[in-house]
Amino acid sequence: MLTYTFPHDIEDRIFEWAALLLPGEAGHFAVVCKRLQIRVEYIMYEYLFFTRTSYRGLAEMANPDRFKYTLGVRPAELFATRVRNIAFMYNVGSDFAQSLVAKCTGARTVAFWVLTPRLSGYGASFLPLASSLVAISASPYTVNEIATSGVVFPCVRYLGLMGFSRDPLLPLDWLPNLLTMQVDLNKPETDQWVYDTKLAISTAPFLEMVIFDVDPDWLHKVKPKRPELGDEAGILFRNREAEHIIFRWRAFAYSDDMIFD
Repeated sequence: MLTYTFPHDIEDRIFEWAALLLPGEAGHFAVVCKRLQIRVEYIMYEYLFFTRTSYRGLAEMANPDRFKYTLGVRPAELFATRVRNIAFMYNVGSDFAQSLVAKCTGARTVAFWVLTPRLSGYGASFLPLASSLVAISASPYTVNEIATSGVVFPCVRYLGLMGFSRDPLLPLDWLPNLLTMQVDLNKPETDQWVYDTKLAISTAPFLEMVIFDVDPDWLHKVKPKRPELGDEAGILFRNREAEHIIFRWRAFAYSDDMIFD
């Protein structure tokens, strides 16, 4: 049986890449030795994705009920210095979200995808991160909750609107440096999205691009509305991606430096 001995720096890189490619196994790598625990935990905590239910068999999801223990016993510095990207999906309570985000003071991206987009309380979860966030993804209802707080998010350059809402979008003057807005248009029931887009363009002074992810069967219905949106920002309609939402989020989080710099 052949055995190989690698220098520590090469071993570290091997395990780091393995943790990135197989995040569901990262916990096993962390118990190999103290040196690897420090390096692998950095990756494990950099991207946190929470749901109460299994999502298509993906093991990298964290259950908020079990994570409450971790949140209570691990030092606050761990979350403040290592967590950079957080996503909450399906029935994750706003109380848990607020308690977690309050400790993750260095987070750059936060996303809320919930089954009931009109649930209140999620907007408050963003407020402690007003100075650090560069990207927000949430339902229009949650985005409006943030808007009514009066808190300005000076570093946010990306806004993702997830899911349909009958509520008009409020002005985006609390995002003074917003560059890109991405809208999950899917199957629009009304022309509310036209009003919302025009308002966003008029109240976010540096908005350069609005991207609509549309169900392929509805593209021919929304594209004729393009002239109503004016020419102050670029407009892109594209087929709604069919990939697992977690893969889309992780790809976005990994490449945010490339997107924003």
